[in-house]
Amino acid sequence: MAIQPSRILRPDYTFGTGLTDFLLENHKALRGKVLRLETLSRQTHAWGLEPELTGTERISALSLAIEVSPYLDLATLGGNRIVAFAFSSNTPFPLLQMFLTSSLDAIELETSDIRVYVRRGSRFLNGEETPCLEIAKVTVPQRKQRKGILTEFITQIEEHFQMAIYIESIRNPVLIPFFKKRGYTLQEPVASRPCFYKMANLLPHSPSSTP
Repeated sequence: MAIQPSRILRPDYTFGTGLTDFLLENHKALRGKVLRLETLSRQTHAWGLEPELTGTERISALSLAIEVSPYLDLATLGGNRIVAFAFSSNTPFPLLQMFLTSSLDAIELETSDIRVYVRRGSRFLNGEETPCLEIAKVTVPQRKQRKGILTEFITQIEEHFQMAIYIESIRNPVLIPFFKKRGYTLQEPVASRPCFYKMANLLPHSPSSTP
């Protein structure tokens, strides 16, 4: 049966954001995995994406979504169409990029090197309500501490995202001079667990940050 493009690419098409949400919610289980397209189709169907489509239509719609997704690769192996997941990186930055294109408001991202809990939020900063990326919790395994893992992650965020960054409730006192050195502002009044922020216009890629 021919698939009508108007049915697949309609305004309430959910395989776009919905697929990203699905991948994020299951990123720990899917990292490094290769699945048959039919298997992924069944899983997304069980998750509630495009429930009104038939099996054939759902696979066709999913194939279109995979083709435009920077997080998935579709290939043919042994006569089977397979989907590869690009979650093998030790940095959670690609997952953070996915989060900002998803419909989720908060999520915990985990790799072998670091676990971070992030939110999309809004804070009253510099006298105005400001949309920001909130980093609420960061955990680095003890054996991997002092190896620049957090530094790399924060640098990636600063260099690629044009939004304010809010560091919430620092528990480790070592991180206070770390964020001060990077140009973060201590939020006033100072809480028992200090919070820092950096406005978007102070980030490296911002036009106003260029001398």
